Amino acid sequence: KYDWEKLKSDTPLLNVFQLQLQNRFNALMDIESESEDLILQNQHIYTNMISAINDTAEKVLPKRKKTSLTAQISSNPEYLAAVKARDAALKDSHKRKTRAATKALRDATLKVREVETSIQEQFVNNQIDQVDQLFMPQPTNNPGFAPWQTKSNCSGIAWKLINDLTDRKPKSMSPLPGYRNKAERSKAWTDHYSKLLYNPADSTRMNSIRMDSIDVSEPELPILTSPFTADELSTALKQTKDTYGHDGIPSLLYKCVDLNTTLLSLFN
Repeated sequence: KYDWEKLKSDTPLLNVFQLQLQNRFNALMDIESESEDLILQNQHIYTNMISAINDTAEKVLPKRKKTSLTAQISSNPEYLAAVKARDAALKDSHKRKTRAATKALRDATLKVREVETSIQEQFVNNQIDQVDQLFMPQPTNNPGFAPWQTKSNCSGIAWKLINDLTDRKPKSMSPLPGYRNKAERSKAWTDHYSKLLYNPADSTRMNSIRMDSIDVSEPELPILTSPFTADELSTALKQTKDTYGHDGIPSLLYKCVDLNTTLLSLFN
């Protein structure tokens, strides 16, 4: 819905977005959470952050322009003029059953197809040029090239172009087969892990186990238990692909807009 890419290329727009986002988030956080539970408080912070992002995007960011081929064809002035001329020729051929009227209609129809084909060729060439630019060696001093724009991202864009040109459909994103809705899927997972972790048939064997014979000393594993740091968050963001989360917010936002303090407080 919103052109998030503008945050990457338009510095003044990014500054305005950052300021309004902070003001909106602070205003929402002035309404204190009624719960003292830490999880509910974190949920309160997260909900306010997402609301602030969406509210700011609605006010600041431009809407994403339709780039589909159909939209480009239907809005092209030359195509509209050709269609108008063809419709006029069609009406005239209905009134005058002459060879000249029939020939005019045929020529007008061919003109529509010619213009449509020209727009399609231009659209495809532009798409290919964009992919070519992504795979070109990028100079280190190029401000338009982000370090996270890796070859894997470029390959994804290239495959998207191939799918668009060949009309290949992406894999289904529907719920897992065998479950009609989210509730059924959740129940199936709960039942599965309940049986996996506890089997009533083994209760006799479980009761015969002496707990004092089990070694419960803490193993020495290289697991960090200290809070996440800003450097760790920065590294994680750089490794994140430019995709959308379940909340509809793209990871691009967190790379462009400084929300590290809020994110770290939630993660920790």
